[in-house]
Amino acid sequence: MITRLLLVALAIGACAAPVRRFPLREPMTVDPDQAPFLPKPKEYKAPEIWDTVDNTFFRPLVEALSVHETRRARNVTALDEVADSSWFQNRIDQVTGDIPAFLRGACDDDPPDPTGPWTVVSGKPNGKNPGFMVKHANGKRYFFKPDKKADGGRQSVADLIGTRVHHAAGFHTACTRIIHVHPSAFTIAPDAKAENFVGDKVPFTAEMLKQALDVGITDGSGAVRADLSQLLPGKPLGPWRDFGTRPDDPNDVIAHEDRRELRGSYVFGAWLSHYDAREQNSMDMWDAPGDGKPGYVKHYQLDFGDCLGSMSAWERVSRRRGHAHEVEWSIAFVELVTFGLLPRPWRDPKPSPAPGYGFFTADVFQPDHYRTAYPYGPYRRVTEADAAWGARILARITPAMIVSLVESARLPTKTAERELGIALVGRREQLLRRYLSRLSPLARPRLDGDRLCVTDARIEGGLPVNGVVTARQGDRALAAQRAGAETCVGALAPGDGYTIVELRADDTRPLRVHLYQKDGSYRVAGLDRE
Repeated sequence: MITRLLLVALAIGACAAPVRRFPLREPMTVDPDQAPFLPKPKEYKAPEIWDTVDNTFFRPLVEALSVHETRRARNVTALDEVADSSWFQNRIDQVTGDIPAFLRGACDDDPPDPTGPWTVVSGKPNGKNPGFMVKHANGKRYFFKPDKKADGGRQSVADLIGTRVHHAAGFHTACTRIIHVHPSAFTIAPDAKAENFVGDKVPFTAEMLKQALDVGITDGSGAVRADLSQLLPGKPLGPWRDFGTRPDDPNDVIAHEDRRELRGSYVFGAWLSHYDAREQNSMDMWDAPGDGKPGYVKHYQLDFGDCLGSMSAWERVSRRRGHAHEVEWSIAFVELVTFGLLPRPWRDPKPSPAPGYGFFTADVFQPDHYRTAYPYGPYRRVTEADAAWGARILARITPAMIVSLVESARLPTKTAERELGIALVGRREQLLRRYLSRLSPLARPRLDGDRLCVTDARIEGGLPVNGVVTARQGDRALAAQRAGAETCVGALAPGDGYTIVELRADDTRPLRVHLYQKDGSYRVAGLDRE
């Protein structure tokens, strides 16, 4: 009996716990992590072989032997969003519906003249992804990576689509383009160096240039199709790690795996099948007005050429991509004890009807179970709230924008163009259905006189939903009026200076918008959807 009374008392105490209140001020929109400092951080070098071994063997072992919990992302604002920072910039408002801006991405200038001349200054002419650094007649430097015949142009298409999507979503990316350049437009600088198989620097020769160009796709004139990436502004500091912080950057105070934007990028990685998401495909740049001057570190996401169904030399490995890590001990154990008889999405996947795009389809896509080649810190920590944040941004990249982006990539056939568009739109819909169905899809609260207005991300994303919003302010039911994706409720009753409006869209969880009064009118202090 005493135990029951104690349990009742605890339950009453929990129910009577005070509601979280937000500070009476405008929610934060800019993270002051771009404060200039000295000295400049040292370059971080991360050998790919070490990254592979660490993520495949050592880190899984350490995590298996440790106890940890996945906590809420540490840089979430009062509006459950991410502030502008050296990592991220909220630009989806400017890009949504503006197809030309979406297609430009990070490119803020005219494309270089393909006739050049182009001067080769360094390169890696062999290996899995041959390419070289060039200087154009316009004075700018680019990385020129020929499209391999075996890929059918997928690599440049994937990098173009990947950079445009991530830039629109808010991430810092490079300016990439697809270009055709005739081999006769290239010359080699006298001091040009190449990196051979063992990493040594040797003179870059005409034979090396020919070797790199010969793997590429050519048009009727003999021009080579390539992925052209403009060099990033600033001084390179190497990739940023997918966990922890950079110790020599005083602005870097939040563990990378606990950043909302990096966790939420899972949605875009899963959508595009960014199979090689890892620290090698990132870059820190030192942004300073001159040598020896104070600056700050800006963080970029790079190289999306692995997206959209990249294939391994072994088809059995290719089938698993997106469904399992290259080495995943738990799956290996289950496969061993069950003799490989359990149904798996990679047993008999449907190939993409678009030649060169492997198994990139929407048919067996599982939003909750996307896997990269090797465990990636932020993806391993993604929560429901992080994925929902990403899905709210994805909802604003419309099918019309997707179709225009695919068309801009100049695929070789209309069939490939159509099928790639179908796969992208289908995977997008699956992600939106999954991550906008549990936590409240209502977002972007604003005040319109004595009414509170919110936007339903499901309707923005084109999902077939009722979109019925009910609202209460304390014990009062508020009338709701919907126009498109936006619903306004009110009239709000004057209060004691602080009030909470609870809104619910259909059968999803509630959204609580916290308001405070200033100068005779309500202001938004924050919201709570978890």
